[in-house]
Amino acid sequence: MDDAGDALRSSWPASGRQIRLRWGRLTEQDVEGIGGDSRHLVSRLQERYGYSCERAEHEAQELIDDLDAVLAPRPRVAPERSMPSGNVRAPGSPAPQSRTARASHVPPPLAADST
Repeated sequence: MDDAGDALRSSWPASGRQIRLRWGRLTEQDVEGIGGDSRHLVSRLQERYGYSCERAEHEAQELIDDLDAVLAPRPRVAPERSMPSGNVRAPGSPAPQSRTARASHVPPPLAADST
């Protein structure tokens, strides 16, 4: 659990507040005594809650996992690319045509015979 305590230690003031919120029986002095050390957290949980060593380690690990999830870097999402006109289209789809370009593909109406 020593390696896992890095998240607890690296975010110590904030993780101390999380400990107080999660385990209300721990006093302010208990939390100060933990000081980011997961072994001290396990010991305090056993003292204040009467947890077995395994349960206290499991509870502490859950907190550390939650902290890891919050501290993990999130992948950056690229902004949508838009065309200069502001139209957005899916990659690979044809470009929109202007009204004049569409009109030029329409054949002219047939002229009636005047004879």
